[in-house]
Amino acid sequence: MRSALIIDLPEEISAYKEDLEFFLAAMVSKLYDNKEKGKWDAIELDDAQRCLYEEIDEMKDALNSGDMDNAFDEAVDVANMALIMSSMIYGGRNNPFGPKVRIGASYDFLVWASQQTIDFCIVWPYASKTGPKQEYGSIGKGLSKFGRRAHRVVCGLAHGDPPSEAHQASHMCGNSLCVNPKHLKWCTFEENQSHKVFHRTIVTPVKLDWSKAKQMRTDRITGATIKALSEKYDVSRTTVYKILQNKTYNPELEPK
Repeated sequence: MRSALIIDLPEEISAYKEDLEFFLAAMVSKLYDNKEKGKWDAIELDDAQRCLYEEIDEMKDALNSGDMDNAFDEAVDVANMALIMSSMIYGGRNNPFGPKVRIGASYDFLVWASQQTIDFCIVWPYASKTGPKQEYGSIGKGLSKFGRRAHRVVCGLAHGDPPSEAHQASHMCGNSLCVNPKHLKWCTFEENQSHKVFHRTIVTPVKLDWSKAKQMRTDRITGATIKALSEKYDVSRTTVYKILQNKTYNPELEPK
């Protein structure tokens, strides 16, 4: 008995229809040949990653030897292994929270993520709620002493307290929804901004610098209101409060 697989192919990529049908049929055939091995519930994510690299190496060998038929077969194996990994990442037992996360499990997910040792990104499975473009995961208020942003919580759980209150959890991978502790480290504001520039993930121009922060404190001393400072420097009132409280642009941490 066969089960039909129907895919809605956008008109803009209809030119790939024949190639997709041919390649998908090959993937199905390979999966059928290996049906006795069962599904991938017993495979660990690290093992799947290792198998993927092995399949890629075998495809490279086939290409280098000029054996295109074998190279195609190996490409199908690569695709199937990628399918296995994607299933494990977004719903398999290797992520006990997956996309079908239960209500209230966000902090539990971060505790789990902070203990992982895999090399690739662990993607936040909930809605993103913070950041200029809602690009960061966020947990409920008061659940962690490290704050609400998911990546900051994982950085704290995995690497301990930040060197100072001004330090930020920086993504070494450039993926703002990643909560892999191996991809996170405590950095100064300036270091974090440089990482964002490198990864081209900075979403708004940096409106402040050390001199403007110093001037903001002076303006406050001379009587400027929080609202006035917010409007003058075109930043949020929260940003103003953090600067006035030395949580960002702390004078003691200013580069000499």
